[in-house]
Amino acid sequence: MFAAPLRPRARAATAAAILFGALLGPGSGGTLAADNGAVQRCEMADGKVTYGNGPCPEGSQAVRSLPSDAAPSVADRKAAQERTLKAKRVLEAQERVEQSMQQKAQRAKSALDNKAQAVARDCGRLSLKVRFAREDLDRAALGKRPELERKLARVQENYEKSCKSPP
Repeated sequence: MFAAPLRPRARAATAAAILFGALLGPGSGGTLAADNGAVQRCEMADGKVTYGNGPCPEGSQAVRSLPSDAAPSVADRKAAQERTLKAKRVLEAQERVEQSMQQKAQRAKSALDNKAQAVARDCGRLSLKVRFAREDLDRAALGKRPELERKLARVQENYEKSCKSPP
């Protein structure tokens, strides 16, 4: 196929070259480059350039032929497969590391959540102890008040120590 330039005359010449090459077919007098799939660069007398894998259009001459891409050798294919496998292994290793890091972060978050729940549970219990100590003190007889005041002070101190955030 020819890569057609933008000029109408070149397009017409290219179309004619395509038709001419199709009519001739491979082995009916076409150039060797057209038979083996090589790309030819053709220049017209006015300087216009066309590329194609068939013979040059009328009024132009072949300036150079570019060989077609040959299939990769067995060694090249094997090397490419090895590079692909190596890249795949590296990617899998990176995914395993990432997954491991995510699991570790999840475990750490879970441990922090469990600790926060335990602290909240303990603070709830201490809060109840403070409330009950106050109620006991309010209902206590005069002789029992000093003992219950000490008990309330200890329970409040425990609550403040465990449940109040430091300043």
